[in-house]
Amino acid sequence: MQPTVLTGSPRASSSCAGLCPSARLRRWLSAGGLSLLAFSLLALSLPARALDFPVELPLARSGAGTLTINAEVGGQRADFLVDTGAGMVTISRELFESLEDTGELREVRRVALRLANNRVKAVPVYAVAHFRLGLHCDLGPLEVAVLGSGSRNLLGLSALTRAAPFALDPRSPTLFLSQCSGESRVAGLH
Repeated sequence: MQPTVLTGSPRASSSCAGLCPSARLRRWLSAGGLSLLAFSLLALSLPARALDFPVELPLARSGAGTLTINAEVGGQRADFLVDTGAGMVTISRELFESLEDTGELREVRRVALRLANNRVKAVPVYAVAHFRLGLHCDLGPLEVAVLGSGSRNLLGLSALTRAAPFALDPRSPTLFLSQCSGESRVAGLH
């Protein structure tokens, strides 16, 4: 049986005020469309991890309830706070200093970042040749902004969108990603 494609909108009648199904919709529903609709709704209600996110990465929960993930930046392992409110990945001055002599960083520009306290601060941005979430999720080269001493490493949207769409389950806690691929190019690291 060929599926029926619905086009247009149902015609409104005065008694239905635009809410009555069209003849085409009624035919589609009676020809098996209702079964397809029920199956589609069932599929939508299944856990997202089984359908859309082949990559699952465990997160750690701090005492304050924040979620962190271990990542490798230029060969150095570090914990990153998962921060969907941050536009960029940021690293602490301490992590930057441990990477400085590895040859994995190259300064590319300076940007003005709005910090959580609403202040704007000019910071250097470096291209790092390799960025990996967990043990196996390689995101390839990535730009990272360097914050001051004592700051936290933040996993911002510049990294998360590489693997998008993504989802967070704070109950498990798990980060679900659609892909891990280092194919994107960053600031001359080709």
